[in-house]
Amino acid sequence: MCGLNQDDINLTTNQSSLTVHESRGEKGRTIPLSKEVKYYLEKYITSQNNEKEFLFESNFHQRITPRAVQYMLKKYNVTPHKLRHTFCNQLVQKGIDIAVVAELAGHLDINVTKKYLKSPVQNLDSAIKQAFS
Repeated sequence: MCGLNQDDINLTTNQSSLTVHESRGEKGRTIPLSKEVKYYLEKYITSQNNEKEFLFESNFHQRITPRAVQYMLKKYNVTPHKLRHTFCNQLVQKGIDIAVVAELAGHLDINVTKKYLKSPVQNLDSAIKQAFS
């Protein structure tokens, strides 16, 4: 989020996306955006009238810092790790192939992505609780 630039966002095509770079020299990976995210990004970009390279601006008219994001998330008792875990877990729960989830998360090793999966026992416990509630 902190490293996103205006040109990393593609809102012009039917399948909107953003490109995430681990470091500025590499190609990066493309993440598809939902219609809802596209709508809010368009609204945000239009409201900013930002001529700067970066997408998200701090109160000091500079690129937003990781510490500022941590502070914002802390208000909601959320961490970047929790967001990442939820993202991966929800994709898997919706039946998205684990290899695709690994690609979207930027994991080079699919075994890292498998850590985000709930074990069958946890899923069974959850299913039983839902069935009898």
